[in-house]
Amino acid sequence: MEEYDNYTKTQDNVVDGSLIAISVIILAVWFTTGTPDISSEISFYALVVSLPLLVTDLFHRQMPHIQFRYRIYHYFVDNWIMYLGTRCAFIGILFAIGHISGVAAFLFFFISLICTYIFFDTLKYTKKSLEKEKQKLFEQTLQATMPDGSIHP
Repeated sequence: MEEYDNYTKTQDNVVDGSLIAISVIILAVWFTTGTPDISSEISFYALVVSLPLLVTDLFHRQMPHIQFRYRIYHYFVDNWIMYLGTRCAFIGILFAIGHISGVAAFLFFFISLICTYIFFDTLKYTKKSLEKEKQKLFEQTLQATMPDGSIHP
């Protein structure tokens, strides 16, 4: 399970970092060209909102023993900042693509939904498999232990 936990932490860091990089690139384009239509304006505002949220989430994930003043902060920081940051970045990227082509934006949205479902479905079954493996290893250790507490050679 430690392997799974390390993977999810690394994965979250990669997602945050990637979305930050993409957001900065698209924002640089909007700063230099302006926002000529509603699609680019929605993209601009979504990315402006997502950037500080993603950076905050990334920094919190790097803290070794994060402590919050109140318990409600823990839920807010760990869940909502990441949730809002990633969703706003996705909307910003989607509308930036929509600025160029509506069909491309639709394809991006549809394929993203399919890939997200496949990823989370695979992640769920991987976690279950690792939990079963851990339980099996624990049971083998128990079977190898003798009643007096010693272990079979």
